[in-house]
Amino acid sequence: MHKSVEDQISQYRGRKVLVDTNILLLYFAGRLNKSIIESFKRIKQFTIEDYDLLDALLSMMGPIVTTPNILTEVSNLAGSLYGNTREEFFQEFRNHVLILEERHVSSVEVVGTSMFVKLGLTDAAIALAGQDVVVISMDFQLVGALQRQGIAAINFNNLRFIA
Repeated sequence: MHKSVEDQISQYRGRKVLVDTNILLLYFAGRLNKSIIESFKRIKQFTIEDYDLLDALLSMMGPIVTTPNILTEVSNLAGSLYGNTREEFFQEFRNHVLILEERHVSSVEVVGTSMFVKLGLTDAAIALAGQDVVVISMDFQLVGALQRQGIAAINFNNLRFIA
C-alpha cells in the first residue's frame, strides 16, 4: 500500500468499517476472482489495483458493518452476472453475509430524517448505521454529508488517486 494512503487511514486502523455498495461489490467480486473486475460491467470502472488497495485497506480495519439496503443493492447488481460466475459469486456473497455485522435501520426511521430527502434511502440509512464506524464510499455527496455530521468517512476515489 502506498505510504501516503497509509498515512491517510492510519487514524482508523482497527475500527469497524461500513463499505458502500459499489465498493463492497468490488470487494466480493475480487475475493472470488480478480478477473471478474475487468469484465463485469457493474464494476468495470475499477481496476485490479483498486481491488488490491481496497483489500489492503480492509485488512487494516476492523470488522465490516453493513445494512440490509446495501446488501440488497449488491445482490441486485450481482444479478447481472451470468452462468457459473453468478452462482459462484452468490456462494461467496453468502459466506460474507454470514460474518458481516448487519445493522437494521427501519425505513420509517430513515425517511423521518433530513438526510433522506438529500441522500435517498440507502445513503441515509448509512448515516444512521455508521455513527461509530468508518464509512468508505465513492459518493462525494454522501461522504461530505457524513463528515458534516461528525461521522468518519473516506472517499475511496481520493485513495485511488493517491495510490
